[in-house]
Amino acid sequence: MQRASDASDAQKHMMGLSKARLFACMGIPDKKAHEDDIEIWSYKSGNNHRETSRVSNRYTGKKYFDDDEFIDSLTSSITLSDSVSESRYCTVQVVMTNGVVEAVHYNGPTGGLLTEDEQCAYAVRNCVKE
Repeated sequence: MQRASDASDAQKHMMGLSKARLFACMGIPDKKAHEDDIEIWSYKSGNNHRETSRVSNRYTGKKYFDDDEFIDSLTSSITLSDSVSESRYCTVQVVMTNGVVEAVHYNGPTGGLLTEDEQCAYAVRNCVKE
């Protein structure tokens, strides 16, 4: 819950930061984009959190011969289990106009139901402390 709160606070506190201060608190961006006086720096964030859940399906069916001739009333039952895995991460995009932070956007499966954007906190937490 604390990381989700930190990520939310960062979106407000980072507004108005200079490019130099942003570089000091977040480091080298993974990607940069530039158009006229607008610059966007992107950072990957997260702790590689992965949730795995098991899904089971049960199938039943009657046995038949090659000619689709019914053998008997025996039924076969098969239970198939599979695991579903979900990874959480965040891409932080910092938008600057004329070298000043104007917006901070979070993209990706950034957290759970009550912890939205928690994975983004890893990249922005040093900017909140300043």
